[in-house]
Amino acid sequence: VLPVSFGGELPVASIGGACRISAMGALTVAFYQNLRTSSDYVKWGPVPGVSVRCGHFQPSVIAVLSPSNQLVAAVVASVTLRF
Repeated sequence: VLPVSFGGELPVASIGGACRISAMGALTVAFYQNLRTSSDYVKWGPVPGVSVRCGHFQPSVIAVLSPSNQLVAAVVASVTLRF
């Protein structure tokens, strides 16, 4: 798998003076090489998300969308410590 993403973060609202809510979005392209089936293919799509930054802590949640009838393929959460 060889993924490449390009995205951004847009401030949406403030909570008090210390916290900020932001909408995140990225376009991800990934190249897959499946040796078991001898096939190579490329998948791409949007990756929306939201983050809340309070001081040095920035938890983020993103949703990996699915092209099938199931809307969301995965939900990923992370926490970034900013210094």
